[in-house]
Amino acid sequence: MMYRVSRDLVYCKGLKNILISLLILFSLASCSSKKEMSKSLNTDNEAEFYYTFLEANRLKILGDYNTALKLYLQSLEIKPTSDGTMHEIARINGALGNFDLAIKYAKMAVKQNPGNKFYYYTLADIYLDNQQIDQAIEVYENIQKIDPENQEVTFYLAMLYKQNQKFNEAVNTLNKLEEKVGVNESISINKQQIFLFQGNKTKAYDEINKLITNYPEEAKYYAILADMYTRDNLLLKAEETLTILFQKDSLNPQGQITLIDFYRRKVDYDHVFLVVDIVLDNELVDFGSKVMVLY
Repeated sequence: MMYRVSRDLVYCKGLKNILISLLILFSLASCSSKKEMSKSLNTDNEAEFYYTFLEANRLKILGDYNTALKLYLQSLEIKPTSDGTMHEIARINGALGNFDLAIKYAKMAVKQNPGNKFYYYTLADIYLDNQQIDQAIEVYENIQKIDPENQEVTFYLAMLYKQNQKFNEAVNTLNKLEEKVGVNESISINKQQIFLFQGNKTKAYDEINKLITNYPEEAKYYAILADMYTRDNLLLKAEETLTILFQKDSLNPQGQITLIDFYRRKVDYDHVFLVVDIVLDNELVDFGSKVMVLY
């Protein structure tokens, strides 16, 4: 009897172990099934996202911005973290003149992926299109922090400062750029214009003389200097500079037009009209300038 009971107990324990094992296997299979289902759903969403996004791109290229915009928004619903989609929505809204929405989504793209400088460019362009210069400057300052060695960004930032009449910031930025690239026409001419606007003629002259010192064979810099001297009635210096200019470039258009003003200020009208005829015959002088000369 004792044997029978022991064997039954053993049998029951064995059955219990089998049942437990089956339950564990079932649980593992169930979990695996759920994971596979979840993976399948994620894969389906990813496929749907790419299909919708690519279709939006196709329609954008064809010029159907409104339908493309709807699909981009649909793409973003499928994948809310897609900074590329945010960027495209911003660009289309900008093209359609929906600046508030364009700025909103451009900022979202920047926030989602702050290391992508092209998103900053888009945001800055939208601000500029909407005449928000201060905000565009702030964005370009951020771009410069991301890409400090980019000379084009530094120069463009200086031009934005200049456009917004932040002249000290513009000059400081141009000076920093000049330290990296050396004496450069675009840098010096812009600084000269700023100094003239500020009434600082000494520094304005310094910038042109710097160009002449570094590029003595460039006739156009002598033409600029001669024009400055003439406008300031420094006629002796103007004459000396014009002499050097025409030795280097006898048909220089700006020099010839400055020569007209030079003789006019000297009240030497015989030479004025003589040079007017020369200018009118000079094919290098554009039509608009000839009209102004005649006027």
